[in-house]
Amino acid sequence: DYESLTLVYLRKPRGADAISGGCLGAARKVEKKLRRKSYGGRSYSDNCIPVDWADVGRDRLCAPNGAVTAVPFYYEPDGTPRDAARSTNYLAATGEGLKYFDVDFGLFNQRSAIVISDFHFYVTDRSRYKEWLVDNVLPDQLEAPGRQPPSAGPCRLLWINDDVNEAELGQ
Repeated sequence: DYESLTLVYLRKPRGADAISGGCLGAARKVEKKLRRKSYGGRSYSDNCIPVDWADVGRDRLCAPNGAVTAVPFYYEPDGTPRDAARSTNYLAATGEGLKYFDVDFGLFNQRSAIVISDFHFYVTDRSRYKEWLVDNVLPDQLEAPGRQPPSAGPCRLLWINDDVNEAELGQ
């Protein structure tokens, strides 16, 4: 069973540049936590798209194409920021940025009001996946004890996923 989670970071105030306005930093924090933290005994590696399709158990090796995010273009693996103008120019010149930014982003308009990240999952245990994502990851991100949730900063974070959205609506 395939699932996806789309995270959309919208720059506040509306129309401001999300690329230079702190949304990429927020994305890095949220996505790092999503991939590395264990919630309720389950983790990202229990649900990710596997490198080897024979490996569909817990703690599988995750395929890099299971996460489509601009964060690696702007941050080194250790978290050190890369040259943002250079990364933005590369993404605009190659057209690669269309995956991550709004429809107006391009070589002559290197700004975007949004940053988009997509995560794809191969779910082998639907109830455990839903428990991991809806009951553990989402509340931890929204109610982060002792710190502000991601949407309290310069960006508003929207989660697009059937299970998450149904839980938000109380269905």
